[in-house]
Amino acid sequence: MKAELAPALEDVRRCVPATATPPDGGSLSLRIGVLPGGTIYAAELEGHPEARNCVLSALRQKSTTKPWVGPTVGVTIPLNVENRPGDAGRR
Repeated sequence: MKAELAPALEDVRRCVPATATPPDGGSLSLRIGVLPGGTIYAAELEGHPEARNCVLSALRQKSTTKPWVGPTVGVTIPLNVENRPGDAGRR
């Protein structure tokens, strides 16, 4: 799924408020919900509800996910200190 989301991650980074700081020196988390039909139905930046619409719009415009058979999937992508998408923490 990371490859399918990659085209939108730079736009998602622009949604991150300049004042966003990682809790306890850790990373911020980008949470995404995807339906089995491949539709991204939810996206949020943990602790920054004001960025929700921007993040969801960026993901819907630039990402495509393939449909599958099974339950809804939740994905968490950590953002590093510079608020850029990182590689760890996918669920």
